Amino acid sequence: MATSMTVSAAPLRGEVSMLPSKSVMHRALICASLAGGMTELSPLLLSEDIQATLTACQTLLSNIHVSDSITVAGRHPLPEQAAVNCRESGSTIRFFLPVAAALGTHVTFTGEGRLPQRPLTPLFELFDQTGFSYMAQGNLPVTLQDKLSSGTLRIRGDVSSQFITGLLLALPLLGDSVLEVTTPLESRPYVDITLDIMNQFGITCSHENYRTFSVSGTYHSPGKFTCEGDWSNAAFWLVANALGGEISVSNLSPATAQGDSQIIAILKQCGFSVSEQYLVHSTGKIGTEKLCIDVSDIPDLVPILAVLGSFCCSEMQLTGAARLRLKESDRLSATAGELNRLGADITELEDGLVIRHVDALHGGQVSSHNDHRIAMALAIAAQKSTAPIVIDGADAVQKSYPAFWQELERLKK
Repeated sequence: MATSMTVSAAPLRGEVSMLPSKSVMHRALICASLAGGMTELSPLLLSEDIQATLTACQTLLSNIHVSDSITVAGRHPLPEQAAVNCRESGSTIRFFLPVAAALGTHVTFTGEGRLPQRPLTPLFELFDQTGFSYMAQGNLPVTLQDKLSSGTLRIRGDVSSQFITGLLLALPLLGDSVLEVTTPLESRPYVDITLDIMNQFGITCSHENYRTFSVSGTYHSPGKFTCEGDWSNAAFWLVANALGGEISVSNLSPATAQGDSQIIAILKQCGFSVSEQYLVHSTGKIGTEKLCIDVSDIPDLVPILAVLGSFCCSEMQLTGAARLRLKESDRLSATAGELNRLGADITELEDGLVIRHVDALHGGQVSSHNDHRIAMALAIAAQKSTAPIVIDGADAVQKSYPAFWQELERLKK
């Protein structure tokens, strides 16, 4: 794929069936690999992040076959030593560190891009508290040399919910153990996704206000697991509809645990109605409201909300997003900087953004910062640009939505 894409304003019309949720597929792959037996995961998703988790599962846990779906065909013996490249996937490293520690295998984890700069400190603090033996050079590479002991595990919940998910996935492997979250938990919907999927694989989890978690049961295969559509990626098409598109979106569950389904409520706050096919229609209030949105539970929506706010309300303030500075890019700085370069009016805050209404963008050359969500947000922003937008690093979409550019071109026809 070309590293740059030129996107011009054009009517976007047609149908999009959403690919499987990346968040759901990560968790289901790990649960299926821990369960043994035969599990068929469908529909197929092979984004770069999912390939990183799939490879980790194959290396440490299970036999996996990929065709039109992903078939996990039973556990294999733990390797005495192994190496796992998590590529640029924060979910893979943060989920697998606790799981591998609970299994007690000697494994070295590495990563690429900005992943070695993304924090693992809460897990290292937990390892230190429990006397678990490991070696780390900064964050990565890290080598596990021990088996995590059962008991009470304590970790902060204000850095990333991914640490909580990893430990929850590990708890059934440890026996009589509980997880205590020592600070308020951010991004609770992602933990809800974890609890729901673990339940489908035989694990019952209870908690006290997301602070003390305990589990019961053992992993077992449900046979077939159907992965619901991805609301995080659907948000790009729904905002495109708010900007004038007519895209019917399918394969989304209204009764989802995915927090990014909140895009529907936010569109309504901006003065839109949303149909059953997720077509978006103005109710005549566009541009009149100032909104303040706490995005601590929906951080992945920030880049596309910055596009929505630029055209669909007088002012939108996004708060609770400080940890976005530690994503594939400094996502707050990248979102504000690239959209402002195109003519937007966005002020960067320590933990968020203030987005003011503009009538249109003027086009130009921008960078994705190797961040899939920045690349897709800039592409949708082009629908309100008077001149083409050239997006460098367009192949960043491979991380979560490999077919994004093909879908965009198809919707222009």
